[in-house]
Amino acid sequence: MPRLKIGSGTQVSKGRRKVGSNAKSRAKPKPKPNTVPRATKIETEARTETKAKIETEAKIETIMTITNGKKEERKGKPRYYYCDHLYYSHLDFTLYRKQIEDLGWQRTKDAKKANMIISSYWKHLLKWARDPMMQGKKLLLWTHEPYHDWHQKIVEPIGNNRTVHVLNCYTPAPSNVFVDNYRYFRWGEKDQLLKLSPFERAGYRHCPREAYERGRFPLLALSTKYAPTYYQGNKATLLPRRYEIIEWGLKRKRAKVWGRNWGSSGAGESRGGNNREITKSEILAPGYFTIALENTRARHYITEKLWEAIESYCLPIYWSNSTIYEKGCMPSDSFIDARLIYEKWGRVRGAEKVYETVAAMTHVEYLKRMNRCIEAFNNIARRNLNRSLRKDAENPHLHIVDYSRNWASLKRHFV
Repeated sequence: MPRLKIGSGTQVSKGRRKVGSNAKSRAKPKPKPNTVPRATKIETEARTETKAKIETEAKIETIMTITNGKKEERKGKPRYYYCDHLYYSHLDFTLYRKQIEDLGWQRTKDAKKANMIISSYWKHLLKWARDPMMQGKKLLLWTHEPYHDWHQKIVEPIGNNRTVHVLNCYTPAPSNVFVDNYRYFRWGEKDQLLKLSPFERAGYRHCPREAYERGRFPLLALSTKYAPTYYQGNKATLLPRRYEIIEWGLKRKRAKVWGRNWGSSGAGESRGGNNREITKSEILAPGYFTIALENTRARHYITEKLWEAIESYCLPIYWSNSTIYEKGCMPSDSFIDARLIYEKWGRVRGAEKVYETVAAMTHVEYLKRMNRCIEAFNNIARRNLNRSLRKDAENPHLHIVDYSRNWASLKRHFV
């Protein structure tokens, strides 16, 4: 028999009538859909939302966790990998690595996980360019040493339809590593300028004419001797010229050299102890001339070789590049320019003529040239160009370089 609605709270079923509270008392109560207190419900929903948020963020961000003392990487941020030490680069400094991280990048030790491969050597990048598994990864070359790489375009093909972004001494702005002549100029606090003639040398002795005549030889040099395979192919290398000048003097006992790979001809190690600068200053202190040719000739490539010689009151025998005589840097008739000697006499007689130039230089001319070097040094120092030097590098020798000068050229590859 179908149910009939009689009224509020009254039903008829199978001839029986259920009315009011008596029916309610006998019926089993129906469970309420939500029996959790409101406060507990809010807390549960909050925990659920937090968990979902964490899981979502884990997918789009890189979270570094520590497991057995090693950092593990999770998916998310783009990664960079460098396959050699990248000596003298910004990546040796916590400050610059932190700035790269702030740009959204992190370093990885697994090249397969990297979005960008960085190296100081073309041959290392060539390996990755040939690997079909590494397609789509950006290749970046960065070096401060011209003989490591001599490509001269900002972007160079490397084969397999791949290209390399190049930052070295030869590439134009904004990708050049040396943007001016002073990247290696690290001395010159305004209250510590060098003295003019008659200047005091290390050991507090003056430079009288008699001492100069007796002590102009041997010419002093600090140089590692590399095998030709180390610099072959670089048309701008100066290592053969430097070796020619040193070896010509060694054979005639008119030169002394400190450095590796010179065998019995060498006078000792040039980088002994923990402080390379003190060692070099001690070596140059007794001398009047030093053979200070760079490894390579390139625009704005002037390293500590020139500045250390002047700071030690040794007249540099140097090979000028195309920017050293720019206004504000070095004047003419200051250091002995080996380039001009070689251009006049050629390679056959170039080294010999360097020594003849020293032998013919009077005490008066020596003082004039040395003073021009000192005045140029002091003028650069007064401009306070070394204000950005950092001393927190992992490599203790890196404080000789002003990294702020070309940070922008490297940074733009992470933007």
